Amino acid sequence: MSISSSCLKFREVEVYGTTFRCYPDGNIYRLLKRSGKFKLCSDNKPDRDGYIQVGITTASGEQKVGLHRIHYLAFHPEFDIYDESIEIDHRNVNSADNSIGNLRMATRGENNYNKPKRIDNTSGYKNIYAWYNKKTDAWYWLVGIQADGGRHQKRFRAGDGEKPIPLPPVPQHVIDYRDEMLLKLHGEFANLG
Repeated sequence: MSISSSCLKFREVEVYGTTFRCYPDGNIYRLLKRSGKFKLCSDNKPDRDGYIQVGITTASGEQKVGLHRIHYLAFHPEFDIYDESIEIDHRNVNSADNSIGNLRMATRGENNYNKPKRIDNTSGYKNIYAWYNKKTDAWYWLVGIQADGGRHQKRFRAGDGEKPIPLPPVPQHVIDYRDEMLLKLHGEFANLG
């Protein structure tokens, strides 16, 4: 179900006894108990993983809760915010963008499917690696995709001898195969970036 920002002004939700006012665009305000006023908390500094967290004092100590989880709960009351096994995925991979259209419930695996390419990637494409095989003295483009606890791999011979530095561009047929398999194995959570 998609929610249009024009049809909803905000939703309020309570988490660990604290009230939050959530707007469809991703802005979240926290009710301050002393003043009775709402204070913007979606402008907090993101943590090292890019998520914006809020600390909530409870009887058992301070709990850190991601604003994306609070925001998703406000618009999807069936979501159990206290069940850490349920994750909330950011469709556009921007962990600070908590607009309601960017959030969706996911398993840990689905959330991992939507990760961008690694920073140490040398091919320029997620799930495509240059690999040298000593036995054949040849190098290959390797498409490697994790899905459902397994790993799907396919090699495409690229040349004889060790892999060249710098690497040449990845051939389009390898990219097309990778895209096809990502869509098949990861479905709506496929990230072709």
